[in-house]
Parts: sequence; structure tokens; C-alpha cells
Amino acid sequence: MEATEGKYEKSMRVKSLLLALGLSLLVGKSFAISFKVDGISYVANADTAIIKGYSEIPENGELTLASTISYGGKDYRVTTIQGSAFLSCTDIKKLIVPANIKYIQSGAFENCVNMDKLVLEEGEERLNAESDAFKNCGIEEVVIGRDLKNSIFRRNIVLTKVVFGNKIKNIPYEAFYGCSNLSSVDLSKVESIGNGAFASTKLENVEIPAQLSYLGTSVFSDCTSLTRVSIKANITSIPDGCFQGCSSLSSVEYPATVTLIGENAFSGCGFTSFKMNENVTEIQRYAFYNCGNLEKIEWGNVSLIGYNAFEGCSFKELSLPNSLCNIYMNAFRGCKNLVKVDLSRTNVTEIGCFANCCALKEVCFPKNLTGIGYECFKGCSSIVSLNLPSTLETLSGGDFQGMSSLAEIDLSDTKIKSLSYDCFKDCSSLQKIVFPTSLESLNSSAFENAIALKEVDLSHTNVHNIPGYCFAGCSSLEQVSLTENTDTIEYQAFAGCSNLAIVKNTDNIKIVYDGAFAKTKLFDGVQNGPAMIGSVLYQYKGTIGDKEYSVPENVTCIAAKALANQKIQSIKLNKGLRYIGTGTFDNCANLLSLTVPSSVEYIGSSTGCSSLSSLTLKEGDKNLELGAFSDNKIKKIYMGRNVSSQLDWMPELENLTIGKYVKSIGSDFSSSEKLTNLELEDADDVLDFGNNPMVGRVTSLYMGRNVRVNYGMIANSAEYEANSFKNLTDITIGDRIESICKFLCFKNQVMRELIIPGTVKNIEPYAFCGLPYLKKLILSEGIEKIEDHAFGFGDFGVWYNNRKVDMDELIIPSSVKSIGENAFVGIGCKHLVLPDNVLIGLDAFYAIDTDSLVLPRIFYGSTFNSGWFTYLDLHNCTNQFLKEGYLWNCWRLREIILPAHLETMDYATFRECSSLESVVCLSNDILEITGEKIYNGKIFVLPGSQLPEEDVTYMYTVNKLNYEQSADGKVLFDGINNMSYDITPIFYQNGEEVELKEAGVYDLSMKISGTTYDGIYPTGLKVTVTSSTGINNVTMDSNASNCPIYNMNGQRVDGSYKGVVIQNGKKRLAK
Repeated sequence: MEATEGKYEKSMRVKSLLLALGLSLLVGKSFAISFKVDGISYVANADTAIIKGYSEIPENGELTLASTISYGGKDYRVTTIQGSAFLSCTDIKKLIVPANIKYIQSGAFENCVNMDKLVLEEGEERLNAESDAFKNCGIEEVVIGRDLKNSIFRRNIVLTKVVFGNKIKNIPYEAFYGCSNLSSVDLSKVESIGNGAFASTKLENVEIPAQLSYLGTSVFSDCTSLTRVSIKANITSIPDGCFQGCSSLSSVEYPATVTLIGENAFSGCGFTSFKMNENVTEIQRYAFYNCGNLEKIEWGNVSLIGYNAFEGCSFKELSLPNSLCNIYMNAFRGCKNLVKVDLSRTNVTEIGCFANCCALKEVCFPKNLTGIGYECFKGCSSIVSLNLPSTLETLSGGDFQGMSSLAEIDLSDTKIKSLSYDCFKDCSSLQKIVFPTSLESLNSSAFENAIALKEVDLSHTNVHNIPGYCFAGCSSLEQVSLTENTDTIEYQAFAGCSNLAIVKNTDNIKIVYDGAFAKTKLFDGVQNGPAMIGSVLYQYKGTIGDKEYSVPENVTCIAAKALANQKIQSIKLNKGLRYIGTGTFDNCANLLSLTVPSSVEYIGSSTGCSSLSSLTLKEGDKNLELGAFSDNKIKKIYMGRNVSSQLDWMPELENLTIGKYVKSIGSDFSSSEKLTNLELEDADDVLDFGNNPMVGRVTSLYMGRNVRVNYGMIANSAEYEANSFKNLTDITIGDRIESICKFLCFKNQVMRELIIPGTVKNIEPYAFCGLPYLKKLILSEGIEKIEDHAFGFGDFGVWYNNRKVDMDELIIPSSVKSIGENAFVGIGCKHLVLPDNVLIGLDAFYAIDTDSLVLPRIFYGSTFNSGWFTYLDLHNCTNQFLKEGYLWNCWRLREIILPAHLETMDYATFRECSSLESVVCLSNDILEITGEKIYNGKIFVLPGSQLPEEDVTYMYTVNKLNYEQSADGKVLFDGINNMSYDITPIFYQNGEEVELKEAGVYDLSMKISGTTYDGIYPTGLKVTVTSSTGINNVTMDSNASNCPIYNMNGQRVDGSYKGVVIQNGKKRLAK
């Protein structure tokens, strides 16, 4: 607390200094002057002045501060005492502060240890003195003539006398808090008292005047010397904590206007009696808490008693009024002298309030009681019997716990449906209880350690279940009669009932949980063979002779340790079995395998099954809770259903099959470091592996259903990490898989062959990204979408150092409609074939390493940047333009066949293609080549090119042809013998191929052979033969669709344009 106050005071000091600085600056801006009068230093501006320090104090130590000061012929009103102005001034003995001073800043008189009297002269305005303005002063007497700011005299331990003037109306928050020697005050003129104003003082008598309109909380709390209080003000409540801790307070007079006693209002007071006036209706929580001398209450018309309101009081008898409607929990807890309680006249319907009233013997209940609340009579060790009303419907936890004298209780007339947990626990004298016919359920430990109880008869109730520890430790219990419908006995329900030999009506019992009848006499008479209770195999007496044991068909439960220490090698569990208890197979060292039917819901843990090598959990849609088989040698498990418990206890496991009903794996098999073979049976649901570590261990996978693995970015990195199948060498993908999940085999370092069937439609991002040793990849017909980064080696700069892929061939099937960005970054293969109509994303084949590449009809910029290929065939592509960067840095590229309908090409398309030898253009639509000439290789263009003549002359070879016809009618072409393949002219008339012999006009096409792009390509040229001696003229077909048209501004236009146009180098009028 002191440390906190120190921080607060330091903060206030800083604030005051800042305020002083601000005022000084403000004064400075208005030509402030500094001067000294009678030993006091001032800073003045306009008509006001601030006291900033001193140089001397009157010899008698009485300092009267001036209200006005004259200097230089001008009067100034003094309004403020600056922070630390009189810090540690030991000469001041008496201080008088005039009414016009409004502000006393932080620490102004701090450590003025000889100041024993302070007079604050009367005034109308409040004095705003900071809480530490008089810190560590020796003030013993203070005269207050006007209202003050909060906490001004807080913790002044030497203050003994306070005189309030006629002007003071309000005593602020904690004004005199902690003034531990202040013994008297006159409040006769006061109208308001703030919270904690006189808390922890030495006041002995207090009279609150009639004119008071506000009384705060905790005003007189912890005034341990206070003995008498008289409240004349017409207040309506005793505020919260008002007299809390006033341990000497024995008399309180308060007005009839009070209707409510607030929270903790009188807690810890010294009353022996208290009278409620006729208008008090509500007593709030802890109102009289721990009033250890309070023996008598006159209740008046109280209707509500709050939580713990009278806890720890000294009542001997209580007779509560008929006005009472509500008693909250623990209202009379721990009233250790209380002997008798009469609630019969009240209108209370629920009680929960007498715990640990250890002397209580007699209780008269309300006539309309329906419920008894939590721990109502817990620890009431003197009550011998209770006469509960027939209206009672509910009991709560621990209601009668520890009532060590209670000998019997009859509930037969009540309407109780349930006995709550710990209800009669530790009732060590309870010999008999009669249950009501309405009873439907018991709860855990309801009768635990009721050591005198001899017989329990539930046969006339509707109880179906005996819960855990319900009768545990009832060492005198000999006989239990259950209902005919009782079907479950839970954990330790009758454990330690050492005399229990008879349990009736057991035919319907189907489940007996672990230790339910531990240390009883129930099966003492059973000889060799199964000991049954209902359909429960509770224990097998003796030794099973055969190597295989078949559980009887009617058994629904095998109880804990029932088959422990047997030498069986296998066990056949029946189909109706539901529960197998803990330790059932303990030390069954010869047991080799275990098959669990789908009906089983629980299998407890067992130990010592050192030969168990195979576990089969049959298919089912119900969850199984499966305990650990420690010391097992399980190598194979079939998991046909969801298991709700952790499977982290099979260190030898090698083979795991997961059935279609399993929804998730979680962290199961985390200890199975030898697990390499995983089979996921065909199913439609996705199996979520999360961060399960077994994913990274599996080497062989049958994937009959889709899966999900966790992934995320590495901290402070642009790379991903994933819980992927990193060590998978063999994967078979089932027919139900339509989409391969993200990061499935991300950064797999061992996979060499991958076949993805056509039933898969989509390969998600990063599914097979970063596989450096992949030698064979078969993508089957039927796959439609390959998403971003699906294969390859991730983003630029990440793949390069790890790339080792060297496949012979990669064929993208014709069914693929789209390939995402970076999908095959860095892949290496000798031959790559892409289908037509596939949409290829940005950088999809960046840095691909291949000898030859056949592209689809459409491809986009930078798709093949930095590709490691030598031959590129684009002749089937529909691209009409090639832009800068499309084939940038393909440094191994030697030959490229351009699209057949190319119109525009930028030389920068081939930037840094340093090995390029030839570019073949099969387009007669090409109009423009921009940029600088390529620095290596030649570009070949078919006859009929629309390029300007000067470009054709020095840049292209095929277009410079001479046409001659020999005597045998053959057409000869010069200038094309430098090509590495054959070009043969083909002539057409009316769309049919003919030989060039007769006079006439022929369409010329070029037949190319000896290449991968072999075919016949129209040139757009017409050959005119006028005689049989040869070709007379070769012209561009001006009507051909591939002959471009330009307007007079040089802009290309289509056939609908009207006006003068240029076509085939000639002007004409288009109409």
C-alpha cells in the first residue's frame, strides 16, 4: 500500500510542478514580474500573484499568508501556493491560509514538521489542495472554514482536533482517512460526507445531523474505538461498509426512513443485540458478518436476508418473521451457539444457510419449503433427526454432509427426485434411511462413509444407476435391494463395504465399472468359472484351461481384472459386449491378438500383455475409449472406428489401417516410431492428421480418402513448413480421391515415382512441391486443374540448390484446363508436352530443364523464363504477339518455331537467349518486329510476310525467293537451301492441289518437312503463269483475309473501313 501511495504522490508532485511551470510560462508571456515582500517570494502577472518560495519566517513561527500584496504601486490578489514552495521549512509553527487562495500545489508544505496548527479561513470557494500538500507535517489541530479537495489530511497520524467552520458543508472522499489519533469531530453543520472520510480514525461517538443529505460508503469503517452512533438524517439505507470493523460499536440509533442495511454495513461490530425498524425490508450480504457478540435480533418486517449476512454471529435461538421470503446461501453459517431455528412462520421456499452450526439440534421448516440449497446443514453435528416437509422437492450437494449425530431420516413423504453428491457423506451415525417413491437418481458419494448404515432398499424407487462412490466405505452395509431396472453400477460404488454379501434385483445389470464391489463379500461363495452379476462377467474364478476363451453370448460387461493372470492365447469377444474394465487382461502374457467388436464402448488399460502383436477394432460409428496395453508388442492395428483416448503406447507398431468411420487422428501414435505402412480405407470424409508426427514416418500409403495436414510459414522467413509425408516412397491413390490436398508430400526427399490417376480432378498448391529425386511423374487423363506450386521447387531462389529432378518425359494430359503459377518451377525432364487449350499461369515453368518443349495454343508472359530447354515449338499457339521477357534467359535455347498467326514480336522476347541459332516464323500475318536485332541467330520468315521490304532484305532469308519454271514444269526456289529442312511449293486452284503447267493464276503454299512442325502453310501469294515457259508474276492476294489494311495515318483498320486505304503497298478506295 505504501509503495502504491508513493507512486501516486510522486505522480501528483510531477503534475503540480508541470502546472507551476505552465503558470510561470503563462505569466512570462504577459510580462511576469518577480519580487519579494516580507520574506515571501512572488511571481505576478496582471492582477494575480503566485507564492513561489520564502527567505524568512516570522520569529514567533506564525505565518499568515497575504490575501493581497502591493508592489510597484499595484495590488495583486494571491491565488496559488506553488509546489514545494515551503518544502522542509521547520520555522513554521502555525499557518493561516486566507480565503482567496484557491490552490495549494503538491508538496507545498511537505516536511514542515514543526507546524502544529493550520487555519484555513472561511470562504465560499473550495480549496484545491493536493493530497500531499501537507505531507509529513506535524499538524495536531486544524480549523477548516471552507470545503476541501479529496484526501487532504489522509494518514495524518498526529492530528487530534478538527474544527469545522460555518461555511463548510461537504467533507470529501477520505478527507481524514487513517488519522489514527483523531478522536472527536463536530458534524452539526455538515450536509455531505464522502466515502471513507473518517475511516480508521479514533472517533468514539458520532452524531450525524438531520440536514445531512449524503452519507458515503465505508465512512466510519475500522473505527475500532467507536462505541455509539446516532443518525438523525433521513437516509434510506445504511451504506455499504459504513461501520465495518467498528469492533467496539454497541449502540446505533437510525431513522425510520431506513429500508436497507447495506453490504458489510455492520460486519465485525460489537453488538449484542440489534433492532430492525419496521421499514427495514432488506439485509444485504455480509451486513452483520462476524459480529461475534450478536445474540439477539428484533427482525421487524425483513423480507430478504443476503449471502453470509449473519455468518459467525452468536445467536442461540432464531425465530424468523412471517415477512421473510428469501434467505440466501450461508446467511447463518458458522453460528456455533445456535441451538434452535424456527422458520415455520416464514414464506421461504428454499434454504441453504446453516452450515457448520455445530450446536444446532432443532429445526422447524417453512410450510412451503421446496428446496434445500448447497451444504445447508453440512457440519451440523448435533442434529439427531429432521422432520422434512412433504413439499420438499430438491436437495443440493453436501446438504447433510458431516451430520455425525443424525441416526435416521425418512424421505418417504417428500417429492425428492434426486439425492445430490455428498448429500449424506460422513453421516457416521446414520443407520436407516427411507427413500421416497419419487426418487429417480443418486449422485456420487451420496452416502460415502456412512459407516453405521446396514441396509439400503431402493426397490420401490426409479433409480437406474448407482453412481461412483455412492456407498463406498459403508462398512456396516450388509444388504442392498436395487430396482428391477437398475442397469449400471459405477466406479467404486460399493467399494469398502466389507460386510456386503447380498445384492437383490441384479438381473438387469449390464455394466459394472471398475472397483464397484471391491473389498466386499459379494462373490465369496463362487467356485471355479465365471462369477456373474446380471449380464456382467465380474470375475473368472480359477484358471481357464484352454488356449482360447469365448466370452458368453449374454455378457455386456467384463469387469475390472476379471480375466487377469490367465494363460489364454486368444479371446473371442461377443457382439453385445459394451464395457471391458481396467486390468481385464493384466498379465495375460500369452495373449497374441485381440479383436474388439463394434458394440464395445470402453476398454480399460491393462499391463503385462507382452505377446500381444495384433489389435483389431471392428468398424462402428460410436467412439471407443481405449486404455493403454503397456508392455505390448503390437505391430499391426486395424482402426475401424474413432478412438477418443490417446493411442501413444504402441512403440512396435509397423502397420496401421484406418477405417471409413474414423474422423480424425489428432496426436495418436506419436510414440510409434516404427510405423511405416498406412492404409486409409475408401471413404468420402476428409481425415485430418493435424500435426501428427506419424505422417513424417510413413513410407507406404494407400490413400482411399482425402486427408488434411498442417502447414504454415516459418518464423522470419518466406518459406513454408508442413507436417507432410516427407518419407513416402510408395503411394497408391484410390478412386474416391478427387483432389490432392495442400502440402501432402511437401519436400519429400525420397519419392522417385508418382502416378496420379485420372479420377483425381485437382492437385492443390504445394501438394508435391520440392521432390528432388522424382524420376517419373505420370499425370493421367482426367486431371483438370494443377494449382500454384503443385510440383517443382517453390518460389524463385528456393528451388535451385535442391533441384535434382531428371525425368525422361513429362506429358500434361489434354484434360488439364489450367496450370497455376509456379506449378512446375525448376522441374527437369528431357521432353515436355503441353496440350492445347490449357491456361498456364505466371512463371508456371520458370527455369524448367528440358531438351524439347511443345506448347499449347495459348501461353502467357514469363511462363518459361530461364527455361533450360534447347528446342521450343510454338507453331500451334494462337498468340498474336510475343512481348519482352516472354522467353528471357533461356540460355540453352537453340531453335524456336513461332506461332502460325503471329503479328507482332519484340526482339527482347529472346533477351539473354545466348545459344539461339534460328527462329522460324510460319506466319504470313507478321507485321512488325520491335526493338533491337537479336544478337545471335537468324530469323526465317515464309514468303508473303507483311514486314517492310527493308527489314526482309537484310534480316530474313526465306522471303528472298526467285521463281522459275523449268521445261518439265517444276518450280525452282533459290535462296532456301540454307535451311536445315525441306521446303516444297504447293499450288492450288479452287482449293485443290494442282501442278504448275498451264497458264493461269495459282495460290502458293509452302510444304515443310523434316521437322516437328511439318505441314502446309499458306503464304498469301498468287502465282500468275502466262505461258508454258514459266512464271510471269508473283503478287500478294489483296483479297486475302491475311492481307492487312492501313488508313492514311498508318493505323491498321479492318475490312469495314470506308475511304482511302493502303493494302499490299498500293492505295485504293474502300467503299
